[in-house]
Amino acid sequence: MLLFVGVAHAQGDDAPCSLLPTLEGCTADDECNRGEGSESFFYLPDAKGGKNGEREVFGARESVEYECEGKEDDEGETAPVDTVALFNSAKKGLQAGKWSIASARPPKDGDDGILAARKGDEWASVTVANEDGDVTVEVTRIVPAEWAKLPPTAELAAKLEKEGRVSIYGIAESSYEKAVEPGDFTANEGLDAIVKLLKSKSAWKLRIEAKIDGGPTRVVFEKMNAEWAQRFVAYLVAKGADPKRLSIGQGTDHPEWSAARNERIDIVLVR
Repeated sequence: MLLFVGVAHAQGDDAPCSLLPTLEGCTADDECNRGEGSESFFYLPDAKGGKNGEREVFGARESVEYECEGKEDDEGETAPVDTVALFNSAKKGLQAGKWSIASARPPKDGDDGILAARKGDEWASVTVANEDGDVTVEVTRIVPAEWAKLPPTAELAAKLEKEGRVSIYGIAESSYEKAVEPGDFTANEGLDAIVKLLKSKSAWKLRIEAKIDGGPTRVVFEKMNAEWAQRFVAYLVAKGADPKRLSIGQGTDHPEWSAARNERIDIVLVR
């Protein structure tokens, strides 16, 4: 049986992880591993295990690892750990804690079992691994940084009209390595929100400015920015946006920001 317990605590180095499950047959490390600052990154593989559909979440990250052993029988023999049962228990435990399952890939043929879930702005993952009979479980929770959160769809238009631009984070790096397909950004609701916005604001025109994390030269860097922006435009058009109302621009670098915060898509209102 696996039970996820939310633990209220101060965020000191010695504090327990706030998402602290009890795992039958598993022993947790004493240490709760935390990312430095509030800009650690976290990947969400899709249900098929591919890269299309990754969701990158930036924020304060904490994780705990467990070592698991099978039960002993009457003769003192230890049975192998049932990793599928362990994975399914994790899924039920998250659901019992009001987490919505975002993707679930059970362990199979030596591949890790990966489970991701969401509750409001927070994300959690469970990875069940079996390395030559040594079974471990890693549980991770991440709270997005304020700058990485997308305003609710209802507030998006007002923010864009007031500030002139909004930033979208969480686009998988693989999206600028190949031609875009509509499925490439299924895990980023920010892009779909832009499509809805264009449909509700029929007179608006938007400029898409992409900013990736560096490049070998400035020329290559700007070329990659433009190509990435073009892929986002292609996605928006594939989802029903009018291409005549979309243009492309260069993303702005902010040296005082972290690399994670600089890598983003800016949606700019063309007035």
